[in-house]
Amino acid sequence: MKNKNGFLLIAAGLLFGIGFWIIILVWIPTGSPQKSSPPGVGLPAADFTVDSLSGESIRLSKYRGMPVVLNFWATWCPPCKEEMPLFDEYAERLAGQAVFIAVDAGEEDEVVRAYIDESGIGLPIGLDRDGVVTDLYYVRSFPVTFFIDSEGITRAQHIGQLDEDLLMKYLVTIGINE
Repeated sequence: MKNKNGFLLIAAGLLFGIGFWIIILVWIPTGSPQKSSPPGVGLPAADFTVDSLSGESIRLSKYRGMPVVLNFWATWCPPCKEEMPLFDEYAERLAGQAVFIAVDAGEEDEVVRAYIDESGIGLPIGLDRDGVVTDLYYVRSFPVTFFIDSEGITRAQHIGQLDEDLLMKYLVTIGINE
C-alpha cells in the first residue's frame, strides 16, 4: 500500500509539473512583442503617429482620402538629401492633391532641424526618435519611399533615391497624373 501511495504522489507531481509548463508556454507572453507583417503592395499601410519637427503630431490615417508619399530618410544619407528638394517641390506643386511626409529615422531633433533650416525644406518632417515607425515599415536602408493611395493602400515601394521621372511614374500608381 505504501508503494502505491508513493507512486500516486509522484504521478500527481509529474502531472502538476507538466500542466504548469503547458500553462506557462501557452498563456504567458514571451516578452518579445509580436511584429506586424512587412508592408506590401496591395496591403493597407500601417498607421502611426510621430511628432513633427514643428511640434505637431503627424498621424498617417489623418490623410485618408488623399494620396500619400511617405519617405524614410536621415540627414547622414547623401541620396536622401539629394532627393529631398524634389519631394519638397512636388509637395508644393501637388498641395491639395497629395501629401508628402518625410520621416527622419532616429536622429536628434537638433540635427534634423539644422539640416531643414539650412536646406529650406518645407514639407512635413516626422521624427521617429526611437525607430518604432521605421521598424513598423521594415526599413533597413535609406532612402525608402512608400506610395499610398487615398484608401490607405500601399501601391508601390521604392528603395533608393528617386529622380523626377521615377517619382512621376510612382505618383500615377496612387492616382496623381500630372
